[in-house]
Amino acid sequence: MAQEETISIYRVRFETMVSVKDGKHTTTTRYARFLKPCADNVDQAINVPNTPLLSENFSHNSTSWPLKVLFKSWVRPHEKWEEWIDRLARKHGDIWNQTCIYDSILSFTYQIHCNRNLILGLAKFWCLETNTFIFPWGEATITLEDVMLIGGYLVTGEPVTSPLTKALMKVEGAMKEKRNELLNTRAKKTTHFAWMRHFMDVETEIEQVAFLALWLSRYVFPSLPGDTLRKEVFPLAIHQAKGKKMALAPAVLASLYRNLSLLK
Repeated sequence: MAQEETISIYRVRFETMVSVKDGKHTTTTRYARFLKPCADNVDQAINVPNTPLLSENFSHNSTSWPLKVLFKSWVRPHEKWEEWIDRLARKHGDIWNQTCIYDSILSFTYQIHCNRNLILGLAKFWCLETNTFIFPWGEATITLEDVMLIGGYLVTGEPVTSPLTKALMKVEGAMKEKRNELLNTRAKKTTHFAWMRHFMDVETEIEQVAFLALWLSRYVFPSLPGDTLRKEVFPLAIHQAKGKKMALAPAVLASLYRNLSLLK
């Protein structure tokens, strides 16, 4: 009986990656994933086809857009965020690797600049019926593979809506209790900074869950108001803290499709 051959859609290479952090370009040498087909050097690369550029299809003048769009959920890493990651990674790094979220967590220590006109220009070509960009030269979209390789999110695993067991519901209760305490302060809301400051100052058994809840609420599934912790992510954070692999990619992709449709 012939054995089936497994074909990978990407290649893993040890490369120098360039990122922008605090206004400066930093380089990190690490393993990176490249969608196939990919070239090993410039000489092997295919020439750019003679197709119209995005700049030829929409104006760069922000005053030309009929509506003012504010990207309030496009947040920068807090100065204490990287410190919190470093401390918890020493204790829980094995679990993060086991659940395949380590690389994704580390990626949010870098500052990614928001190009407002580029995003609005892309949204101009978005089709709500097909969830694709209809460009003059063809049709394209964001796929699960893109979310998996670029964002580092799992395609397979338990659904993000998986319920908690009775034992784990006690952990969720403790999280909600702490959130309610912060709601009763003068700010009347659980801000990301207040949540992080509390759990960094007072180490507790649920610190890792609190960290993952902030990561999910601030970076993975941001929503308005952008600086407020979402209690809906508590069950997901608890599952991940217990080492369970969760299929984040489909939920992240659905969120991208929804937001692009709102922009359209």
